[in-house]
Amino acid sequence: MELRWETPPVAARPGRADPQELEIATQLREHPDRWARVLDFTDDEQPKASTLATQINRGKRSAFRTDQIQENGEFEAKSRKIRNTNVTALYVRYASIGNND
Repeated sequence: MELRWETPPVAARPGRADPQELEIATQLREHPDRWARVLDFTDDEQPKASTLATQINRGKRSAFRTDQIQENGEFEAKSRKIRNTNVTALYVRYASIGNND
């Protein structure tokens, strides 16, 4: 039996990605390596920013998954408490491979 050596593609789950997240991902791809403040969370909702950042970084959010074979980048996310406010913000960028800014 002859083996075919290839990397499997990213699993796609059509229809499962949030439409708002798909739009955000599209805009981020159009502006690679630029951070965007995507969402703000206040009061008891603030921990959600960290949770979403982790999910994006681990490829758990469908809209922010990338196919390393076809794309030259990946999504990166961070959450940050905004000083002197009641806000924790979610920042996301589509980073070119090899860019460590």
